[in-house]
Amino acid sequence: MDLTGITFSQDSTFGDHLYRRKGQIAEIIFYNKSLDIQKVIVDDSGLIVDFPGIAHPDLISRYSGWYEDHRVRFHSFIKELDGHYAFIWQTQPEGRYWDDSDGFGGTLDPEINLYASMDETGSFIEPFRFYSIEDEKLYGTSLEEEMVQILESKEDPLACLLGQVPRMLSQMRSYLEKPEKGMVSYLIPGTVYEASFSLKREGGKWYVELSLTKRFSGVSYSYFLRFAPLEELKQFLNTEEAVKKAEDILSYLFSRTKK
Repeated sequence: MDLTGITFSQDSTFGDHLYRRKGQIAEIIFYNKSLDIQKVIVDDSGLIVDFPGIAHPDLISRYSGWYEDHRVRFHSFIKELDGHYAFIWQTQPEGRYWDDSDGFGGTLDPEINLYASMDETGSFIEPFRFYSIEDEKLYGTSLEEEMVQILESKEDPLACLLGQVPRMLSQMRSYLEKPEKGMVSYLIPGTVYEASFSLKREGGKWYVELSLTKRFSGVSYSYFLRFAPLEELKQFLNTEEAVKKAEDILSYLFSRTKK
């Protein structure tokens, strides 16, 4: 798509943000001078105009609220994606957003961003999909479709999680190739649970922390998979012992969050 001549009245908005400052404008207007088009994308009440729908609402609803009335409430923005302009819609802020001045009131919620691309007329050409969950970027990957398949399979949540262990260990090994990345989380979708891992270093040794979170409940537990020097940890993750231990840990954590 030719982006020449396309501009916006502003490239970000907080919509009807709870703490919207006096005089702050929510409205985003699309302009295409070449086609002599002017179109409101987000009105000044934060409403997304000509809303294109959500590709997988059942999946989105397990991660995020604040989207059913198609209104912007948190920091959202325009971004160029693969030759199109897209609207990145934050439907849920990171949990610390709710902290008060004393650091209380925060939640465990991940930051959720959806996206929908536009054409040269300023019209949405697709329904909203996941752009990112926390630091995990889903745009340009098959992860959203895989998550949908898991939901539609009606499989037991624990079986879903355990089925992801080989992929999780593979992801751990790839991160260990560049350990300077430090702490990394990788989301594994379950029906209402998420398993993740964090790579950390302490006392000259690396370890992997496995955790399981039950969304919308504030329940989260974690457990160490292994403390070892880097090379030893790499070797361990290639073993059947690692698979069995990861499965045991996830089963244990599941029993805790299930209550």
